[in-house]
Amino acid sequence: PRVMGRPIRRTGLRLFAAGTIVAQVAALLRYTLLAWWLGPEQLGLAAMLVLTSQFFEQITDVGLDRFLIQSGAGNTRGAGAAVQLAVALRGLLIAGGIAVSSGLIAGFFHHPELRDGLLLLALAPAIQGFQHLDYRRVQRHHRFSGEGLMTIASETVSLIVLVTAALLLRSYVAIAIALIARAIATVVTSHLIARRRYRWGMPGPHRNTMLGFGLPLILNGLLLFLGSQGDRLIIGNQLGAKELGHYSAIILLILYPAATLSKLLQSIHLPTIAAARDDRSEEHTSELQS
Repeated sequence: PRVMGRPIRRTGLRLFAAGTIVAQVAALLRYTLLAWWLGPEQLGLAAMLVLTSQFFEQITDVGLDRFLIQSGAGNTRGAGAAVQLAVALRGLLIAGGIAVSSGLIAGFFHHPELRDGLLLLALAPAIQGFQHLDYRRVQRHHRFSGEGLMTIASETVSLIVLVTAALLLRSYVAIAIALIARAIATVVTSHLIARRRYRWGMPGPHRNTMLGFGLPLILNGLLLFLGSQGDRLIIGNQLGAKELGHYSAIILLILYPAATLSKLLQSIHLPTIAAARDDRSEEHTSELQS
């Protein structure tokens, strides 16, 4: 592949693909082992925790990790520091949202005991917000090994912790503990592989660009969640945890392979698309100047 006549040299694709496959296999094993050891009702309660996490993640997703790839300013240290601050604040916001609404969510699903699991789950996004996003920045230059390594480490740790917690507790809260472990592994690995120093900074001159990039995604977040996960909300609310457990296991087997392939292709080609757009913009500017 080429961008405006220049050949593209991608590195780390095998490791990145391996990480994507590990994440797929780990997700399948998580649901399979929970269903096997804990039964469909506990699996359904675990699915409710995951649904809650996905809801808050999606309605607050402003795509700033992709901003580091797509924006012309994404490679600057100032933009990187501003994005890191925004991501940390978002993690704390999600954690607070889960904690404050835990009672309402437990009531929606008709399982009061779910509140304790939600309060535990809130720790995961709070920790995840402190990850170092330099692995995303270097994807501008088609370097993918960092994300692959981070995914392998975090998913492996998460699976080991899940197995241990499920065997010891025999409860759906094992998934919350596993998500916390994954967040810790993600943060630690992301800092170890980073090429730049981790720091926070105010948006400054990047504020308008970041807002223009992220606000449309926020507006679509709720609709995207309802479109992709609304069926599980209805099943959990109307039919209960047991049926949600059965449904989630089936959907996972059907949809995850396609979702994994989509993520792999999107991540690989996003830097190419962004670079081609920038090249065309520069070419147009040169024509106007001449």
